Amino acid sequence: MLYVTGFNTFPVFAAFSVLLSEPEGIVASPHLRDPVRTHAHFVFATSADSDSFLRGNPASHQAFYATLSLLVSAGVLLTYSQFLCAAVSSALTTSLVNVGKSVFQTTIGFFVFGGVRFSPVNVSGIAMNTLGACLYSYVKYVESSRFDT
Repeated sequence: MLYVTGFNTFPVFAAFSVLLSEPEGIVASPHLRDPVRTHAHFVFATSADSDSFLRGNPASHQAFYATLSLLVSAGVLLTYSQFLCAAVSSALTTSLVNVGKSVFQTTIGFFVFGGVRFSPVNVSGIAMNTLGACLYSYVKYVESSRFDT
């Protein structure tokens, strides 16, 4: 599922990248010449932490590998659960699970990432979006029930 999405969106991504001159910016980037230092700097928030990582501080390596392992495990779990859901259940069940996941992600995102101002327009937009997704899933459920009987 992720592979097909990536494959289908690549031509659009590539066209916009060329139109926005991003390949030239990548080639001219100083980060391209020293990828290890650049990667360490992006992984750690401060240059002191990235320098510590590059000098071989074992605590920095442990934090890096723990984070990398967590991200890889989460990606594997996501991909496995998507394939399992598609193989075991119907498209309707997958749709219902995705609605629940989206509501959960939106709610958690409000509090974790911060910077969100609660306003009537903001909350009503999210409520309408969630209601629309729930109604769509309900209509599809009713349609599938009608065809099964």
